[in-house]
Amino acid sequence: MAFGKNTNSLYFSVRNGKVTRYSKTQQEGTTVVPTKDGQPRHYFIYDFIEGLITGFRTKEDEIMGQKKLFFQIQMSDEGENYTVELDSDSNYFQSFAMAVLHADINQPIRIAPFMKEEEGKKKSGLFVIQNGKPLKYKYTKDNPGDLPSIEVTKNKQGKVVDVDREERNKFLFNELNNWLSTGITVNRSNNLVSVAQEEVVDDFDSDLADDLPF
Repeated sequence: MAFGKNTNSLYFSVRNGKVTRYSKTQQEGTTVVPTKDGQPRHYFIYDFIEGLITGFRTKEDEIMGQKKLFFQIQMSDEGENYTVELDSDSNYFQSFAMAVLHADINQPIRIAPFMKEEEGKKKSGLFVIQNGKPLKYKYTKDNPGDLPSIEVTKNKQGKVVDVDREERNKFLFNELNNWLSTGITVNRSNNLVSVAQEEVVDDFDSDLADDLPF
């Protein structure tokens, strides 16, 4: 005989410098964000999410006829499960992976994304914050270590036609799994995972992300 209890997971994603949660219907606290074809979609929008990490996984989706790989960060709080999804090809994933490697897995962290515009170009990333301080990136422009480079292909006119992050992502997935294994014996069931709305994380200078090797 087998028995168990089903648990639902709240799904969050990081986009446009925010942590978001999709709602099928308009509710108190949701914001309407139109799709590309003008259809309204409802989201709860947060400045950060924090708690203890319990696992990682990847998920492949097909978007507009192309396969996309997403990286999911799992969190838990007394039977409630949380999943934060990052596009594995995004600066959000790169920032997370390179910073969380310096985190104490047994202590809560805060994931705080950002987006800013410089000289007409949008720049995005996120901070991993622990004990009130943003963690330094393990790999930087000056010290890339063994981090594989991103392969960029340009046409004769110098326009970027392809960006290949496969080898880098494989490397980072392996690093993250090794980091996660350092805490597999820790019981985190009584730790709080929380989200906060409308609290702007402005104590940290996003220029710190300029050290990232991408």
